[in-house]
Amino acid sequence: EFGATARGIWNLLLSENMRRYEYDKTFLFYKEMASLLKELKPFEEFSWIKAFDSAAAQQVARDLETAMKNAFSKGRLQHFPK
Repeated sequence: EFGATARGIWNLLLSENMRRYEYDKTFLFYKEMASLLKELKPFEEFSWIKAFDSAAAQQVARDLETAMKNAFSKGRLQHFPK
């Protein structure tokens, strides 16, 4: 359950970053991802996020930020996180 929820949060944040990148070549970083998770919690369809440990959800956001930063080296996209 824990791993599946962490993966769900990763996928949600990753898909939002991919959408934004396609739209205007920007990304959400840790602070924005943590805010997004907080904004989604009140909505019924995201109750699974509310039930998840918030510190663990924030760690997922930090890990994704690290993966995205590592994907760009010398200004060139290497391997985007999956």
